[in-house]
Amino acid sequence: MKRTFLLLLAGALVAGMVAAAEKAKVRPLPASMPTVQRKGETVVKDIWDWPKAMIPVARKFKGTEGVVILIGDSLTYANQSTRWAWGVSWNEAGQYTESDKAILKWSHAYEGEKDTNGWFMAKVDRPSGRSETAASGIRTDQYIKGGFHNLPSLAKVLKKFNPQVVFILLGSNDVSAGRKPADVLKDMNTIVESVINSNAIPVLTTLPPMRAKNRHERLKKINSLYLGLAAARKIPVLDLYGECVSRQGGGKWQGTLVGSDGVHLTHALASGPPTKQNLAKCGYLLRCWTTVQKLKEVKAKVIDKAKEKPKG
Repeated sequence: MKRTFLLLLAGALVAGMVAAAEKAKVRPLPASMPTVQRKGETVVKDIWDWPKAMIPVARKFKGTEGVVILIGDSLTYANQSTRWAWGVSWNEAGQYTESDKAILKWSHAYEGEKDTNGWFMAKVDRPSGRSETAASGIRTDQYIKGGFHNLPSLAKVLKKFNPQVVFILLGSNDVSAGRKPADVLKDMNTIVESVINSNAIPVLTTLPPMRAKNRHERLKKINSLYLGLAAARKIPVLDLYGECVSRQGGGKWQGTLVGSDGVHLTHALASGPPTKQNLAKCGYLLRCWTTVQKLKEVKAKVIDKAKEKPKG
């Protein structure tokens, strides 16, 4: 009996040490972060050398190639949010290019309800107002912890799907809740680090604009911090905010790309086609199409390069 107890105790200690070690991998925020300037209503380019930093991460990945998940709140848990992607096999309005079809095939968009199809997992309905990877109303801190609308924790989501690429769009509900930007940044750092530690490539998406002036100002501050974090950690960025304001400047994004509630994206043209005109009139189409284009870039610059033998 005593020997059994000691073995159980030793096992518990080892498990605790492993958990502590995993937690220790989350690096604290850098003492100072680069300031990434946005020039007017433009798209910020991630000019830092994220491919070089992410190739070693890609080389550590062990799993099914092309699994891509989108983690987020109701901006992600929406049928329209990824419709243009997951509908590729039947959507006659999509007007997909050959490169669109190729990247969507690579990322399992043709595979229906399989777990490997992260485009579908983002929108599939689960009880309590969530999908497999997103939940309505969730904040960054709640996503890390899990349990909100019964969505599993970030660690469990990453373990279940073992993704190769993770698109992150979280923070809008933090803005609405009045959380301090510095606290949101700390949580986002934990999310980014957790994704990297799972040997997946994080793509940090900036928050789309909001109608209410005070919220919009807080949102812009958070986006600025997100960009600084991305530059410091050398990870890719999808500047959804810039994509919106560059297409509909002077607040014209309200009612065209952002809906009447001032928060959620418009959806009438979510199936496409992704013409220049439609991308300026449908927020969800814009979000999905730019995500697919960014995925092409990540695959070409990181995942494909990681397969090449190092020179020398």
